[in-house]
Amino acid sequence: MLQWIFFCDSDWGGDKGDGISTSGNVMILAGGAAGWMSRKQTCVARSTMEAEYVSMSEATREIQWIIPFFKEMGVDDLIEVPIKIFADNASAIKLSLTV
Repeated sequence: MLQWIFFCDSDWGGDKGDGISTSGNVMILAGGAAGWMSRKQTCVARSTMEAEYVSMSEATREIQWIIPFFKEMGVDDLIEVPIKIFADNASAIKLSLTV
């Protein structure tokens, strides 16, 4: 079954100069990498949970961009497929389920 899979991660305060974390994600479609992103976050996270939650949020923004892109390209069979987001911080995952 075709589905979007996103793997998200971040380092908490990885830049020792300004304390800003770096987010990264990989977008998998049909078993292969369809895109990736790695960049510094725009805020200073106060905890690992917050840094991971920001990383998950950035992945959802990628989803909100890529689905209309494929729709405009006429690839309608990629619009209604399930989306899974994987993260490695239990607190960030719980927070995302309550919002």
